[in-house]
Amino acid sequence: MPDEEIGGNTLVRVFSVVLKYTFREDIGEKLVLITMTLRELMSWEDGMSLVATFLRYLAMSGARISWLGLYA
Repeated sequence: MPDEEIGGNTLVRVFSVVLKYTFREDIGEKLVLITMTLRELMSWEDGMSLVATFLRYLAMSGARISWLGLYA
């Protein structure tokens, strides 16, 4: 499913995007999309807790993120 077609409320979209890209080689290219979607949660009452949970999941999942590539 193309990213533009991922629907639902903010939490469903974040969950879908994170699950879609976590184990893919191109996750580094999608970090902007992931973080922009996570940013939408920050206005929720428990939003920072949800953001922290998703970031921990990404870190613990062994996501193939090239930290050097983030600065390119």
